[in-house]
Amino acid sequence: PNKPMYRIFDISDLEELKGFTGKWVVQEKYDGMRIQIHKTNNQIKIYSFNGKDITDKCSEQVKVMKAKHFGDCILDAELMIFDKEEPLHRAEVVSRIFKGKESEAELRGHVFDIIKHEDRQLHEEELSERLTILFNNYSTHSDEKLAFPSKKDTRYADSVKEVEEYAKEIMKIPTAEGVVIKDV
Repeated sequence: PNKPMYRIFDISDLEELKGFTGKWVVQEKYDGMRIQIHKTNNQIKIYSFNGKDITDKCSEQVKVMKAKHFGDCILDAELMIFDKEEPLHRAEVVSRIFKGKESEAELRGHVFDIIKHEDRQLHEEELSERLTILFNNYSTHSDEKLAFPSKKDTRYADSVKEVEEYAKEIMKIPTAEGVVIKDV
């Protein structure tokens, strides 16, 4: 898993960073557990942040991915847990997945990046290219159990002012723990 390069606590901190393009992606940050979803030859596997196969715990997400409109892919996502419409904390997801804690709460995934699309490895492609693939091929198939990026939670910004504006808008989303700001 990738670790954050910088933690930004004040928007003006962005102005101090060197070596970036000045074009940013602002995405919702989720309070959940990072997962990868692998689909190969209609076989779906879901792995936790520490590489454990958790496919059997994510049956609803597997059902969504079995749809024919999803070809082979590797998706980077966050697994969250909800009590009706109320998002619960990451600890609840971890308890459900690794400790078998049963509850009426439901698991939902939210994809934020793509590593492989059909026969194309994308891990070295620019983020803007990967997001274009997600928007063009996956976002229209968003489901409550497995959502894909949308204009509501993923925005392109050309200035620090836009980053700040979009961050404030995205942080109003009830599931937002904050935002992640990435260089395109």
